[in-house]
Amino acid sequence: MITYRNLTEKELYDLRLASRPVGVDQKSYSEIRQTADGRIVKLFLYDKLYGEFDISDVKNDISTIRALSEADLQIADRLALPEEILLYGSEVIGYVMRYIKGTPLSKLNHVKPEQFKHIVAQLLEDIVIINNETGFSFADLHEDNVIIGDDIKIYHIDLDGWYSGGGTGRRSRYISLHEEKLKRIPGKYKMNSSGRIIPDINSDLFCLINIVFNYLIQGDIWFAQMPESEQEWYLKYMEGACNEVQLVNMYKKMLTKDKNHFDINVVNKLPDDIEKYSIHSFYGYSEKFKTEESAKLFLIRNEEKLNKLFPSRTH
Repeated sequence: MITYRNLTEKELYDLRLASRPVGVDQKSYSEIRQTADGRIVKLFLYDKLYGEFDISDVKNDISTIRALSEADLQIADRLALPEEILLYGSEVIGYVMRYIKGTPLSKLNHVKPEQFKHIVAQLLEDIVIINNETGFSFADLHEDNVIIGDDIKIYHIDLDGWYSGGGTGRRSRYISLHEEKLKRIPGKYKMNSSGRIIPDINSDLFCLINIVFNYLIQGDIWFAQMPESEQEWYLKYMEGACNEVQLVNMYKKMLTKDKNHFDINVVNKLPDDIEKYSIHSFYGYSEKFKTEESAKLFLIRNEEKLNKLFPSRTH
């Protein structure tokens, strides 16, 4: 059960002084600090000392983690739930949680195929349990929020990004990047009054298959970040050169009105040689100019590279 602690101005100052910063999120929404005893403190960058922003986001996040902490979850041991919510005056300014010793999936270099397949199977099981038995959704499922513990177990962090009854959660990076595409399927990916996708099992499974493609690409680019034309070419490459028709069809089904289905057997059947799926392998294949379109794509990429190397040629 989460406890609450109301900090004085001095206690808040001392907390910042006695803990060390370990990260600030990309939108400066919060800062992450670690205390001397190893616990993690997440402070929302809203308080009477450091200025204001729309605190409705904080209220939504806190309602989510409260509901999560009170739910009877089968996978509770895999969740880095807050132990303490911090208040300053009448406002929630952050929370304290245990430190999970391990490595984010995004930074886990040289993941062996059998280990990755185990991770995907575990994530799929967690998605199903959460959605079917509790009504929760991960909402912000991506590699930075999945920790592979030193004990080889899988843990979920940043739980205020989940979606539950009273909370709206954060939008997943993959949902955000593909939101316009998913809006073309009315009814399947449900939206709120502001036109934002409400996370549920459909969005979670969509995020999971993006994680699979990111692993196969083995590059610094996310599959969801690729231009739509490039995505289409990569999927054709997977179907042809790699003969992964089932995997491609599973992804394509996410973009139809059909019920989403993630088949872990398709992932388990992927061969251990993942180099042929890489973005470098794909570009090498597509640059053989088998069609006029592939030649045009190569010329566009080449122009972009030349313009970066020699900025003066654009003037």
